[in-house]
Amino acid sequence: NAFLHHMVRNLMGCLLAVRAADAFRGLRDRFDAGGVIDAHRFRNQDAYRGPARRLQLTLDVLGKLAWAGTTLRASPEVSVASAAITYPPMDGLVRFETDHATGVWVSRAPGRQFVVPFIGLTRSHYLPAVHAPGTYEVPVDADLPVWTPLIISRGRRLTAGERPDALTHAPGTVTARWDRLETSGRPLDGERGDSHAGTCTTTYRTEGRTITVAHTLSFERIPDAVTLAIPETSNRPLGVAFDADTPHATTSIEVTGIAEWSSPYSGIERVHQLDVDPAHRLTLRAVVTPHLRVASTAHGHWYDTSLYAPMANRVVGMAAPIGVFADGTTRLDDVELLHLHWPEWFGFDDRATHEALIATLADRSIPVVWTAHNLTPHDRRPQVYDPIYQRWAETADAVIHHSEYGRRRMLDRYQFRADCRHETIPHGHFGDLWPGATTMTKAEAGQHLGFTPAPIRIGLIGAPRQDKHVLAFLDGFAACDRTDIQVACWSLGFGDTTPEDPRIVAAEQYRNASPQTFATRLAACDLLAFPFDPDGDMLATGTVADAIGVGLPALVSDWEYLTEIMGQGGIACGHTSAAITQSLNDLTVDHIDTARAALRDVRGDYEWGPIAAATADLFERVVLAQP
Repeated sequence: NAFLHHMVRNLMGCLLAVRAADAFRGLRDRFDAGGVIDAHRFRNQDAYRGPARRLQLTLDVLGKLAWAGTTLRASPEVSVASAAITYPPMDGLVRFETDHATGVWVSRAPGRQFVVPFIGLTRSHYLPAVHAPGTYEVPVDADLPVWTPLIISRGRRLTAGERPDALTHAPGTVTARWDRLETSGRPLDGERGDSHAGTCTTTYRTEGRTITVAHTLSFERIPDAVTLAIPETSNRPLGVAFDADTPHATTSIEVTGIAEWSSPYSGIERVHQLDVDPAHRLTLRAVVTPHLRVASTAHGHWYDTSLYAPMANRVVGMAAPIGVFADGTTRLDDVELLHLHWPEWFGFDDRATHEALIATLADRSIPVVWTAHNLTPHDRRPQVYDPIYQRWAETADAVIHHSEYGRRRMLDRYQFRADCRHETIPHGHFGDLWPGATTMTKAEAGQHLGFTPAPIRIGLIGAPRQDKHVLAFLDGFAACDRTDIQVACWSLGFGDTTPEDPRIVAAEQYRNASPQTFATRLAACDLLAFPFDPDGDMLATGTVADAIGVGLPALVSDWEYLTEIMGQGGIACGHTSAAITQSLNDLTVDHIDTARAALRDVRGDYEWGPIAAATADLFERVVLAQP
């Protein structure tokens, strides 16, 4: 018994330690510089909680923190419990009375947590609405029913919110029944008004992160109006879909800054509303899914912008609040998933920094999805970066690979968690970034760049890379006997020297170019050249996304990424000078036209819409802890 008591005491201490730490973190935005709670600012409280009560509320909260500290001190062997142990899944109805149908439905699972109270009042924040600070909030102390129907009949405002006549629970579902409708807006100390003829049966149901609420209403006399409102907070967009069995209309109403629509935690920004044609019997339904809040370590990068824009109706993309480029405008408490791109951008080459980042994410139970752009950083220091990449492989809940080739290379090099999800989702094309490349003719672009006309012009673009044999291509071109081909190279490294050949019409060191300049360069070319080493350590190159996006075929080496992604839109040329010389001597305009047509056929496979949908689906499964 003594041993059991010790273990239980230690376990409770572990749980308390985590909850106390989380509570303390949550308080940081609730105190002013003088150490007094400022819960009245930019939020709303009950009328009796005015500024005169700030000191009392401050002492109340600080007293609870002191009690938690005293309890922890009494358990010297306390270790920190995991978030999974501290906050286990829960789905239950906590009943308050044995002789009345009152209580609160508590639902907690991966990707969601909320409560729905059934306590017997019709004032806004006592109604049986969904509550989850930051996501599901309600106005305070007002006659503004949300999540529950508002019925207007002969000038009276009615709703279903007093004690239910029946309250039942099943896994993932709670159902309440009211045999009479009550006057809306009754406060805690207000007298109960007259009930009115009519019934309401309400069912809440969960599926993943989605909550569905359905109200079945019946009336002896058809009311004048029936509405259902779902509020949305300022920092958590909601996807809301309404339905009803009579003609209806839906709208979204901006309420930012309206005092009546402030909540205890933040501010309600928008109200989604359903208005139905009244009838003796009605069923109203709302399907509500909060947008996922995903912090990206490449927020603002053109890849990130292209990916997140099409999934804005499902995902809120934000800058990462941790890491070497941490964004101070994002709160870690608001992050549900971290989207990791280039780990070297997240913690540089400092192993300790990466370990600290991993520990922070684990402490908050924030899952990680890693888009594997690289097998290793471009500066090729495997002794430094392989251990760092390996730690992220052990951490990642899912990895996005841009090709089957890249997936195989990553799995060969790093040991991932056994339950890590691996998805092959291609890199989208960048055609929308360079619209000028398709609206300008080759002749116009060439003239703008100062080139003489040529039947075939080949471009070399993008940053110099160890595996990109730009000089070998130029040497191979210089050795070919074609007089109808020009090469324009904007991809030289520092100190690179090129052959003296008048057919090489541009030989520039790589530097960032304006979008218009880059689009002009693409428009001036008939095809691009990708002389990448097939045995190198690159997984992908963004220049392929440029080629596919603007419809430029390419001369490609035997690198599997190129052959997999470009397909028949690539013309084989090898990566050695000799192979390049031979391929250029054999190149014809028909080859280019055939490859261009093939590239047009595959462009649809690299549209950002389907790619974003597949990415959002993966995010969803990760957050919900689904396979």
